[in-house]
Amino acid sequence: MEKINLFNEPKRFVELPKTVKMALFTLLAAWVVHFYLVFRMFEDPFSENMFLQQAALAVISFFVLLKLKNWARILCITGNVIVLIFYLFLFFTLIGGSASTLLTGLALVSLALFAASTFFLLNAESADFFKRQSAKARSSAAD
Repeated sequence: MEKINLFNEPKRFVELPKTVKMALFTLLAAWVVHFYLVFRMFEDPFSENMFLQQAALAVISFFVLLKLKNWARILCITGNVIVLIFYLFLFFTLIGGSASTLLTGLALVSLALFAASTFFLLNAESADFFKRQSAKARSSAAD
């Protein structure tokens, strides 16, 4: 299998395995919902600093996954697990408190999307694809 570089050839996205595509889509959707949720929760005191921190996390997470390397998959899974722990805590805090149904629902949707992204990244088909992409890069670097 030929190495895929989405930064040079974005049209090759269609060649990715379905589980990898789903991982990318769910990760992107999760970050979009996350931004909306954070904005809704901190509407008044929402600072530029908070926005930049959240944007940096989202961009780094998505960018490294687009590298299609196994280390990027592992890093993204680790980041997703940290975010999932945060959302589990947030969800149960919102349920126990007097939060609006919208915030609770958004937290649940975000939790589900990050969990789905993690599921697709842990899938054997995705793991094999990312390992082959990494192995191919190492062997061509030796030439």
